[in-house]
Amino acid sequence: MEQIIQFLEEYWGVSVAGGLTVGTLVTFIVVQVKSIILNNAKNAELSQAIKTFNQLTEKYNQLEQRYIALEEKHQYLEQVNLATFKALSFIVVASKLPSEDKIALQTEFAKLTTFAPKPAEPLPLEKLAPAETKDVVAETVQTVVEAASSLLTKYIEK
Repeated sequence: MEQIIQFLEEYWGVSVAGGLTVGTLVTFIVVQVKSIILNNAKNAELSQAIKTFNQLTEKYNQLEQRYIALEEKHQYLEQVNLATFKALSFIVVASKLPSEDKIALQTEFAKLTTFAPKPAEPLPLEKLAPAETKDVVAETVQTVVEAASSLLTKYIEK
């Protein structure tokens, strides 16, 4: 190392070709090596950032597809519920039950339709956990089944 320093001190200003000196050449080489090292480090960081961005984009697209599928399923189930209530209303109207019982059943159906969910709004991504959506669907189905079974048992037993 000592010899390199002595060499540079002795020949720093010596012209190699035209206006090109040993000092200019050494400085250029040091700057270029440093620039290449920094450029490689930034390229590695950039490629990692791009990789992370692509993973997040893919995950977002998957969640969006799941949300669309859940929304379609929700709309289908809503239509099924409406058709079921309509069919039950016709059955009640056509039955031989007394008029006051028919009216009571119709008011029960009307109460159930007032509890209909609001139009679905897009959920934030963090709320789209599969376990939570299963719980919500299970609770909804259980509530509807309990309401229908209590109505049916009430009028079957008469």
